[in-house]
Amino acid sequence: MTAMTNFCGELFRKKLDGMDLEIISKWANEDLWEEPLVRYAFEVLHQYMNTITISQVDDRLKLWKENGVASVTRAKQFEAESKKKNKEEYQARKKGTMAGQMEIPFLENEYSKAHLDQKEQESMANLDKLLGDE
Repeated sequence: MTAMTNFCGELFRKKLDGMDLEIISKWANEDLWEEPLVRYAFEVLHQYMNTITISQVDDRLKLWKENGVASVTRAKQFEAESKKKNKEEYQARKKGTMAGQMEIPFLENEYSKAHLDQKEQESMANLDKLLGDE
């Protein structure tokens, strides 16, 4: 516990508070996370964020635990697979959006010229009524 607390204090460059110490205690005593795995979780998050909290690292470690990750090697593999999966899903959504945009008819094709002329005449008649009452 002491070694993990010292390690996290240095890694996060801050004085640890009560909430942080509870998380670190859980890592050291319940989850049995080792320093290299905690450091890798920190590095993974640091790729996307400038400021990282112990709670955010804990969330990443929970995700790994749910997916059977227990070593840095397996964590690297999991992150690579996740990145590939997310990229594929993004590309699928992007293609779906582009295809969807092509299927949307233009408004000018929805109304006939006669229909638009009729609406314009109705608007002018309504305007004449409004102005004529004064």
